[in-house]
Amino acid sequence: MTTVVASISNRETGTGPSRRIRVEGGIPGVVYGLGQEPVAVSVGYAELRDALKGPAGLNTVFNLDLDGTPTPVILKDLQRNAVKRTVEHCDFLRVDNDVPVKVTLPVHLVGRASKILDTGGIVEQKMFQMRVKCAPNNIPISIEVDVSKLTPDSRISVGDIDLPEGVTALMGDRITVAAPVVTRASKMALDEDEDEETEGTEGGDAAAEVADDAE
Repeated sequence: MTTVVASISNRETGTGPSRRIRVEGGIPGVVYGLGQEPVAVSVGYAELRDALKGPAGLNTVFNLDLDGTPTPVILKDLQRNAVKRTVEHCDFLRVDNDVPVKVTLPVHLVGRASKILDTGGIVEQKMFQMRVKCAPNNIPISIEVDVSKLTPDSRISVGDIDLPEGVTALMGDRITVAAPVVTRASKMALDEDEDEETEGTEGGDAAAEVADDAE
């Protein structure tokens, strides 16, 4: 959290001043949180973009210079123009490592679901983002979900995920994150495996019966 983004505090508010800030290469915004009064600010677009270039992306905690005082913040909301997709406004949340924050993280599937893939099936990712709560200094870059133990008759839910220490999911435990898709080819492969197992079992019983008869 060494990055410091300069800001102009107590800026003029309203449509006119905000438009002028954007023309000059800035972004109007508001800083709030931790029980303190909201402060209207403007920040340089290029500075903010550079501060958010790290692996944590929009969840990066950085220092915002408020009247000469570096203040730890996180980007809470970013509004874009519906047509041009340019950044119109930003909300910043003051943070304290003793006060958990709520953030949205990307979900990545890791591992190889061999019991699915080796029979022609596929793994379908149902959830691509997860809402979590954690300390500002403990925000993961992403949530990794291991699918290596996935089987054709199972699924992975939020409650099955081993989240990093100190991270709590803010979504229902039963929501599906990843599930197998049994294709026609994989269904045929599974049926063949079951048939082979059945034949092997029947053969064993017959041999036992012959042995018994021999006695």
